[in-house]
Amino acid sequence: MKPFVITGTQRTGSSTISRLLGYHESVACGWEWPHQVSWLRRVEACRRGLRGDFLLLWHRHRDQITAAISAKSAWIGYKSLFRANDKWLVTPSAAASLFMDRYYETLRWWRSEPEIHVVHLVRTDNLAWLRSKFVAREVGSFAAGHSYPEDVSVHIPIRASLRRLKMKLWLDTKLSELKRTNPYHVIRYEDLLTDMKGVTSDVQQFLGLEPQFMPNEQVRKRQSAGIPVEQHIRNYEALRAALERAALLNAPFEK
Repeated sequence: MKPFVITGTQRTGSSTISRLLGYHESVACGWEWPHQVSWLRRVEACRRGLRGDFLLLWHRHRDQITAAISAKSAWIGYKSLFRANDKWLVTPSAAASLFMDRYYETLRWWRSEPEIHVVHLVRTDNLAWLRSKFVAREVGSFAAGHSYPEDVSVHIPIRASLRRLKMKLWLDTKLSELKRTNPYHVIRYEDLLTDMKGVTSDVQQFLGLEPQFMPNEQVRKRQSAGIPVEQHIRNYEALRAALERAALLNAPFEK
C-alpha cells in the first residue's frame, strides 16, 4: 500500500478529512497514531504502521486500522497533528511541545521518504480557530458530530492568543515546505465547510483515485454549525481588535 499522512495543527478538520478519505474503498485511514505511544517509540511506531506493521500502535488504533484494510486497499495513512500554543520563548521553533510531539524527527522522516504523500490542513479564520479550541476545552468535546451548546461562553486571553497564533502560522509555514520533498496537497478548512464534495474529490484525485463520496447523512455536523463566533467569546471585540492590530485576524496561506 502507498503511504500518506494528514497533518496540520489541531482543530483544523482532520477527523472529517480522515473519515471522508477512509470512506473510499481504496483507502485505509488510521487515527492519530502518535497518541498513546511512548515518546521514544512514537516516530518508529508510525513508520512501521505505514509499512503494515501495527505492533507498536495503541491497541485501539491497531484494531481500527486492521479493520479498515481490505483486499482493495491501495493507500494507507494516519493523522499527525502538532500543537500550536503560547509556551515558547523568543521563537516558536524552540517550543517544548515540538520536542514532546517529536516534530523535528517526524518531518525528517517524512522528507527522507519522498513517496509519502502529505495532506496538509490549514485554518485561515483565526478567530474561529481560537473559538474552537477554547470552547471545545470548556465543554470537553473535541470530536466532530457533537454540537457546542449555544449558551456556553469563554474568555480568551489576548496576549497568550497572539503567541498561540504566531506559533500556528510558523507551524503551517514549515509544514508547507514539505512540498519541496514530498507530493503535497493543502486543504483549507474554510473550503471544506463550503464545498465538502469538491474538497473530497480534489484530495482523492491527489492520491490518483476516482472520487467516491460519503452519503450526506453519514457526514458529521461541525460542532459550531450556525453559531456566530461572537456568541461564544465574551471578550470578542477586544480580541478581534488585538488580532487586527497584530495582522493575525486571518492566516495568509497560499495554495
